[in-house]
Formats: sequence, structure tokens, C-alpha cells
Amino acid sequence: MPPATGVNVATPEPRSVGGRQAANPAYADNPAERAPTAPRSQSARRTTTVYSSNRAVVTGRRSSPSSMSLRDSLHVLRRRLLIVLAVAVLGVAGGWMSAPGKSAAHVSYRATHTLIYEPHGQGFNIQQVALLASSGEVPSRVAARLKLDRNQVRASVSADANPDVSTIAITGRSSDSAGAVLLADVTAEELVNEIVGPDQAAYDAQIKQLTGQVDTARARLNAIPAKNAPDQPAAKADLTAAEQALQQYKSSTPPPNTQLRTLETASATAVRPAGVKAPNSKTGRALLLGAFGLLAGIAGAFALERTDSRIRSKSRAEEAFGAPVVAEVPPIAKSLQGRLLTRTDAASPFIESYRGLRTYVALWAPETGEDDGHRVILVTSPGASEGKTTTVAHLAAMLAELGRSVIVISADLRRPRIHQYFDLPEGPGLVDALAAAPEAPDFGNLGRPTSVRNIRLVPSGAPVNNPAPLLEHAAALIDATRPLADFVLIDSPPLLVANDAVEMARHADGVLLVARSGETPVEAAERSAELLERLEIPVVGTVLVASEAVSNASRYYTSRYYAEPDRTGLLRRRSSGGNGQRPAPETADGPESKHSAVDSAASSGRGE
Repeated sequence: MPPATGVNVATPEPRSVGGRQAANPAYADNPAERAPTAPRSQSARRTTTVYSSNRAVVTGRRSSPSSMSLRDSLHVLRRRLLIVLAVAVLGVAGGWMSAPGKSAAHVSYRATHTLIYEPHGQGFNIQQVALLASSGEVPSRVAARLKLDRNQVRASVSADANPDVSTIAITGRSSDSAGAVLLADVTAEELVNEIVGPDQAAYDAQIKQLTGQVDTARARLNAIPAKNAPDQPAAKADLTAAEQALQQYKSSTPPPNTQLRTLETASATAVRPAGVKAPNSKTGRALLLGAFGLLAGIAGAFALERTDSRIRSKSRAEEAFGAPVVAEVPPIAKSLQGRLLTRTDAASPFIESYRGLRTYVALWAPETGEDDGHRVILVTSPGASEGKTTTVAHLAAMLAELGRSVIVISADLRRPRIHQYFDLPEGPGLVDALAAAPEAPDFGNLGRPTSVRNIRLVPSGAPVNNPAPLLEHAAALIDATRPLADFVLIDSPPLLVANDAVEMARHADGVLLVARSGETPVEAAERSAELLERLEIPVVGTVLVASEAVSNASRYYTSRYYAEPDRTGLLRRRSSGGNGQRPAPETADGPESKHSAVDSAASSGRGE
């Protein structure tokens, strides 16, 4: 039979101690209620094998949190799913709103005009020549020609000199290709004019002057009339002298050689931005920031989990309490809370978890003292509303299902609620017995039958604000009820809220601690464990209520086992080992019968 869903039972260590009377068969259909068990003498007991729990309180309980497994990580993400999704959605929205909406990347252009420098005589240093391209008068003249701002020209033009090959590369940058070419070419022209301009200007001025003299002499000669023949020779001599002076200057003074000449004119090339750049399209940027938001949400979820001081897992509960988690109970709907579910949802994972707890409790025995076959277990929790009353009611019902006699003591005198689970009205109880005889109250006749066979309830009576007088008689109350049933379960107040639970626990065989997943603080669990450790009170184990991990597992196994349809054809042959025979139907020896056999073994003191 598959394991009961939602059940996590710790395996106790066997030891042989004094036995107890064999339990009745597991829940026959006989409607008659079994009579309360009478006190059994030592001679009437038979020796059986029972089991002892490991002592639950562990010294040095505070240890560093264990590493998180993959399964725990998935539970964290599921629990914090809203946070992860919210951060991811914010990332998508931010990316969509911040994107400019253009998918094309911005492109700029660059053009380079290359000059070669050939100085004659004493010239400029090539680095000085390159510096003139972006400073002095050259940028001003370029800005005037292109109708641009001088600072804009200086920012868009650069000149790099290479002394090894005597070249100067003048580069212009612009958002369009034509502008880049103009910046480079015009700057090169103005740089050439800056270097060669003074010598060329002097040469041109001298040529212009001599040419002017020639033109003047020729004009004077042409202006002499023919009748004035004697004046013509003199005019011709002046013209000849002017022409000879011009020719002599040209032959003796050659034009200045250009020190800078163009090696390669500018041509524009597109330049795209280097490195990683965020997409400009709305879709691309939304996806990118959405992915970053998802990662940030996951990181935030784990950060919140690390700072969360509440118990949420079995391992965290065991670290905090220093005791094994003997049962994990899945959560139930609010509409089902506050009532006994053994009749309406007998096959639910919720009830199956308490059956697992019943198996552990039925085999548990105190480590010290004489074992008389009876068990007195106090059920408590660190704080209020953590599931202790629900645990008492359902554990009692599961023990009664095995035929065990159970007495439930309502010891929460301030807020009694256990009677509501058994459909009993408030009536006389412990408070009334104490008021009738304060010095020696009679607790032997307080047990009231309930709607569940084999369970009797000792009610608390009317709520009181000061239960101290009753706590003085806690030992007498337990001694009076112990021989009347196989198990005595005490529903007590929270351990850290009032001292009532501690006073009662000192006289019980053990304490069963209850914690609610997602609500019980780790600090409260540690304080509870330390308190029980100081008083040397044995701990039966810990019950983790509303466990999400067992809830998920319960849904999976329940859907696979209880809701699996009957298979036919090839699937049936495979399930039967491939021989084509139809699997034998489950009879009295099937899973239900096996389940009853296991419970019967537990009731007789044998392990599973």
C-alpha cells in the first residue's frame, strides 16, 4: 500500500519495559461503546515490546541554518510568488515607458583627410602643425566658411600626427556623411593656408608689383601719338626695363614650395556605438527590464525568507524545538476549522496525518519511571491559535479508532474550547469540583461520554481568570484519571502565555509540542524548548500544523492513488507485469485490510 499521504512519522527506538493490556480490535462495526478501562493490577499485565522516543530536548540547539535544498527553494518561490511577479511586472512597465520607441541604433559618420608634411629649411614641428588644426585661427576660418560655431568645430575635428611617416590625419565627425567630409576637407585647406600663406603672400605681392609696372609702361607707350615719334623710344625703353625686371625676379626667385600637400581626400564612413547598449524598442527594453525585475524579485524572495523569523519547514521546526517533527499536518479550509473531521473527511490527507501521529504516540513510552501501560500526554504550543486543541481532538479520535480508551482533560481554564469538538455543551467540570471541595476535590467522576466511542471528556467548567488553586491539585487530577483509560490527553494553555501548562506538564509522562507553519516564531519555539529542558520535562515530539510542503505532496499522491482510473488494454498488461492478465481486485487483504493490520500491530505494541 502506498504510504499515507501527508504523514511524516519519526522512527522511535525500541526498548522492552513493563507491558500493557492488549487493545481492542480496530473499530468494529459494533455500535456499542466499550466500557472505560478499569485500573489494571500488576499481575494482570503481560509483558510486551513497546517503544521509547529519543529524548527530545537537545543541548546546543541553536545552530546555523542548514543549507536550502532545491525543494525548499521551490517552496520559497511559490510562497513569495506575488512579490516575484510584482517586481517583474514593474520591470516590464518601466522598460516599456522608458524606451524611445525606435529600434534603429544611432549612427554617426567620420571622414579623414590625410596630409603629408615636407618642410623646407627651418619649418614647423609636425606636432605643432597638427595642433594648429584645432586651435588658433584655423577653427575660426573653418567655422566662418561652414557657418558653424567655433566650439562645435573644435569638438568635431581632430588631427593626429605620425612623425614616422610625416603624415597628419585630420578627422571630422558629424551626424551626416556630407558634414563629416566638409569638416575634414575645409580644415585641411585652412591648415595648408596657415603654414604656406605668409611666403606665398610675399611672393604674390612682389609679382603683382612688377606686373603692375609692366602694365603701366605699356599703357604709357600706347598713349604716345604717332606725330610725337621722338618720345616713343624712351617709352619703349621703360617698357623693356619693366619686363626685364619681372622676368629677372621670376627667374631669380622661384615660387615658394608647398610644405603640406594632400595625400588622400576625405571619405565618410559610418560609426556605430561600441559596447553593450540597451535596446531602444519598447518591446526589447520591456523584456530586458522584465528579466532583470524577475531576477530581482527572486533575490528579494530569498532575502525575505532569510529574514523571516517564523517556522515554515520541518527542518526549521526541528532546529528551533530541538525535537523531531513526528507529524506534518496539511492546512484545511477555514470553513472546516473548529470541528472534528473524522466522520466527514476520514480519508483526507488531514486525517491521515493524524493517523501517522497516532502510530507514533501509540508506540511511544516514557524513558524514565515504571511503565504501567497508561500514557498521560500534555499537548501545548508556544503561543495561542497554533492548533493544539485541534491536535488533541483529532489525536484522541484516532486513538479511539484503534479501540483505545482515551480521556481528554480540558485544562485550558481561561479559554476552554475542546468540548466544542465533541458536541458537548459547557457544564460542570474541574472548576466546580474544586469549588465543592477545595482541600480534597474529587476528580474521579468528572469524565463525560462524548459522541465519539471510547473517548470521555473531563470538562473545565466555567472559565476562570486565576486557575492557580486547581494547579495545586494537578498531580491528584492526573493520578485520578490515569487508571481510567489507555491514554490521557491534556489540552493545556499556551506554554509561553501562562504558567498553567508548565505546572501540568511536570506531572505528565511527556509533552507534545504544536507549531503552526508560517505563524510560530523561531524565538518562541526556542524559548519553549529551553523551558522544558530546564525543568527536565520529556518531549514526545513536535507536530507541524498547516505545513505547505506536506499539502503539496498530499495533493499529488492523492490524485495519483485515490483518483487513478481503471486502466485497460496495453496499460493494464504493463501494470500486471506484461502477461496480459487482469490485476487481481483488492479484497480484504488489500490496502484497507493492510492498513487495519498495521494499526492492530501498533495497538499490540509491535512496530510497522
